Amino acid sequence: MNDPRGLAPEGWHVSTKKEWETLIAYLGGGAIASAKLRATSGWESFTGSKNGTNESGFTALPGGYLNSLGGYFRGKGLEASFWTADEYNSSEAWEQALDNYDHDHPIYTSFIYKKFGQSVRCVKD
Repeated sequence: MNDPRGLAPEGWHVSTKKEWETLIAYLGGGAIASAKLRATSGWESFTGSKNGTNESGFTALPGGYLNSLGGYFRGKGLEASFWTADEYNSSEAWEQALDNYDHDHPIYTSFIYKKFGQSVRCVKD
């Protein structure tokens, strides 16, 4: 895969929606995968610390994301949002997010405006 945006170094690519789905399934799905992907420190929640086990070695940190429409950062300490390589439509792309907002979806796939700022997960070719 070639990344025309230059987000991934040579020999790597930005992960696809399907690659995220495969990883989540491999790690046990939903809430189980979320804990295995999250770092063992740095995660907050509205009801106390919700650090992960990092059993996967991924060490996801809750950097949040930039809402460029409103000009502010959201979710620092509570959410790790990652772009996928897949477009949803001309103005939005698929994302994969892990969060600690104390609801039933600690890991989810959604779409978000391309104007927003998020992390990327690179996968070796």
